[in-house]
Amino acid sequence: YKRFRMSKTKLTSVDIIMLLLYSPGYTGKFREPIEGRTKLTKMLFIFEKEILKDFIDDKIEYNDDLFFFAAWNFGPMSFKAFKDVDFLKNIDFVTTSYQNNADVLTYEEISEFNDYAEKELDTKPLEYTLEHFEISDKGVQFLQQKNKYEALSDNQKEILAAFKSRYNKAKLRDILRYVYTKYPEFTEKSVIKDKVLKGY
Repeated sequence: YKRFRMSKTKLTSVDIIMLLLYSPGYTGKFREPIEGRTKLTKMLFIFEKEILKDFIDDKIEYNDDLFFFAAWNFGPMSFKAFKDVDFLKNIDFVTTSYQNNADVLTYEEISEFNDYAEKELDTKPLEYTLEHFEISDKGVQFLQQKNKYEALSDNQKEILAAFKSRYNKAKLRDILRYVYTKYPEFTEKSVIKDKVLKGY
């Protein structure tokens, strides 16, 4: 008998970002926004390191290294994740709103984005604003057309929602402290390591 291989749903790094933005979180609502590039990036790091192995089954495949995280000045950094986010913004799959509020900004958010902007965008923002990322109607239509979310099992949807709920509700400093403590090999170049581990 010939054995027919079932077609798999392939998830790219862009798909992971879109699924994370689409999934419900601690509010219980779909399309719950994520606040800040640094928070989104660190959530993607934790997802790749801790969740992906339980998230994938025989119907899903993905690239071995989705985001190419490396040790950087502010812990694990992925320029690919930043580029993916900008790509999704440019094609109107992700929308952003901005908040000028120094009280909610952190030093690493400002510095991390400045590093990215100088190296990848040949520019440096005059004033940093906190971005709220949300999947757009166009992005949702893409997920539906490509069957990216519906192809997930109930268990996978629950894993995604539980992960988003936990970390989207958490404060950025708590997420950073967790990452710095559990993954010290990604913090060896960090200029804020002592501050993070001492709780500022």
